[in-house]
Amino acid sequence: MRGRLYVRASGGIGILGPFVVSALVLSAISVSPWFSWTGNALSDLGVSGSAALLFNTALITGGAMLIIFASGLWSILQSRLARVGVMLLLLDGCSLSAIGLFPETVGRIHLYVSVVFFTLLTLSLLVLGLSYVLEMHRIALGLLGIALSLFSILVWLFQWQGIAIPEAAAYLAGAAWWITISLRSVTK
Repeated sequence: MRGRLYVRASGGIGILGPFVVSALVLSAISVSPWFSWTGNALSDLGVSGSAALLFNTALITGGAMLIIFASGLWSILQSRLARVGVMLLLLDGCSLSAIGLFPETVGRIHLYVSVVFFTLLTLSLLVLGLSYVLEMHRIALGLLGIALSLFSILVWLFQWQGIAIPEAAAYLAGAAWWITISLRSVTK
């Protein structure tokens, strides 16, 4: 009984997490009149003032929520490929928190954890999507994960002045997937 309750709670966190992160990031943008979607990186919000507090809190909290969600998935997804995908998702949660813990002001480590986050995000979408298709035979759900993974790659191929747009688009692709699999897998 306790295990099932944890899985359901982690599914709820998988749904709630993207909304919490998005609300805090949008709040950081709202207190940053200098911010430009076409001229900045989202991480520029994490440098100073109230925007930094909001933005870095969003990432640290969002990463922790992603870890909790992934641990619930670990409990219900038993196949080898799914477990690889969940492990990538767990590590992705760690890297999301690390972006907030190591803002641009601390140097190159910020760049490294940001690149790791977006790489793991794309890989977790792809591997979990493949797992849903090949191992669980949930074709539509798996194809959605694969499509969102490809979208997360394609958005980076366009020429952008700043990188806030591809960062937000890739994150939203992941968020859509986390919410969908929470609704379809964890909360049932």
